[in-house]
Amino acid sequence: MTTEFHHTTVLLHETVDLLDIKPDGIYVDATLGGAGHSAYLLSKLSEKGHLYCFDQDQKAIDNAQIRLKDYIDKGMVTFIKDNFRHLKANLAQHGVEKIDGILYDLGVSSPQLDERERGFSYKQDAVLDMRMNQDQALSAYQVVNDYDYQDLVRIFFKYGEDKFSKQIARKIEQARQIKPIETTTELADIIKSAKPTKELKKKGHPAKQIFQAIRIEVNDELGAADESIQQAIDLLALDGRISVITFHSLEDRLTKQLFKEASTVHVPKGLPFIPDDLKAPLELVNRKPILPSEQELAANNRAHSAKLRVAKKVHQPWYDLIETLFLREEAIMLEDKRRDLTMQVIEDKIKTFTRVEKAFYGSIVLSGLILAIGIIFMQTKLLQIQSDMAGINQDISVKLLEIEDAKQAVNDLARKARLLEIADKEGLTFNNDNIGVAE
Repeated sequence: MTTEFHHTTVLLHETVDLLDIKPDGIYVDATLGGAGHSAYLLSKLSEKGHLYCFDQDQKAIDNAQIRLKDYIDKGMVTFIKDNFRHLKANLAQHGVEKIDGILYDLGVSSPQLDERERGFSYKQDAVLDMRMNQDQALSAYQVVNDYDYQDLVRIFFKYGEDKFSKQIARKIEQARQIKPIETTTELADIIKSAKPTKELKKKGHPAKQIFQAIRIEVNDELGAADESIQQAIDLLALDGRISVITFHSLEDRLTKQLFKEASTVHVPKGLPFIPDDLKAPLELVNRKPILPSEQELAANNRAHSAKLRVAKKVHQPWYDLIETLFLREEAIMLEDKRRDLTMQVIEDKIKTFTRVEKAFYGSIVLSGLILAIGIIFMQTKLLQIQSDMAGINQDISVKLLEIEDAKQAVNDLARKARLLEIADKEGLTFNNDNIGVAE
């Protein structure tokens, strides 16, 4: 069994650099995988920045906890073990309402393909599985052995785009009537037998498209990507960016369609201006998909079908603001629920205490309450004294002003000019420089 987690990151610098990283920003790696994109993104963040990493595969998270340890120790990383279709709900639980950027590396990761026991590869014999989340019920075994003929044709044609979908579905139906199809090599041989000889001579494995179709069905990859990317667009703050790497036409078509819809203005012709509620929320950063360089293709064969599309949030619709308020309310409700659960746990714990334990903890609580009341009383008295001192200081200031006014009046009366003014008003005259009596 494979224990190591080897993964060569595709379009590493292009995907992260085009997010235009803000050092203190909040970012999301929706597809953690080998943590290559996460490690590079974190290297561009300050300790005030934060990265939320999603993955259904516990092995991917375990590997990332080793690879990203330095950043984890700084409190810069949060791991979320869940399908990225639950993007908004999980981020809301962490108090995150808006993000500055998010990246997707869609499809199956290299370690999952390389790990024989996971049953993704048509090149290695293993039990039919193909589950990205090992805890889910539906596996490739159920799809191959339980789906009826019409459903098999549907997923083979829709997700695999294989023109021999009917023939392959019929061969599977015939084979499982004899015994269940249990392994990847069994299925691959049945697919080969359903195709004409000239098709088998073409480049590429004849089972590749059908295995892809089954994998997409098992993990609902397109449905999850559709839901998640739409949520991501809503979550982006103004100037926030989204990067999406795809590996087959269905993923790329879906991404292109979602970006086009979110970047297109739907207004009647001749309208002199565009109302705020009709402005497109997104703007395409690259019109055409970015492809791997020749150097990268030479170093990593699995990069040959990769395409990168990037878009930027340029307008915040009014309904986004309303939704933000709802999310905030939801977060408050969740916090209240956590508090209630905590109190319930405490109450349940108290019920298990013995009389001695209750008396002991009760005395500690009582002592704490008495101490708290004493501190509050002393603080109140201190505030009262400070208030009284402020009043006394104010009275002293008033009295000092009154004394200054009295001194000024005495000095004024002592001036000769002032005395002459008073004498004149009273009809008094000077006699030998002395003030005389009235005539």
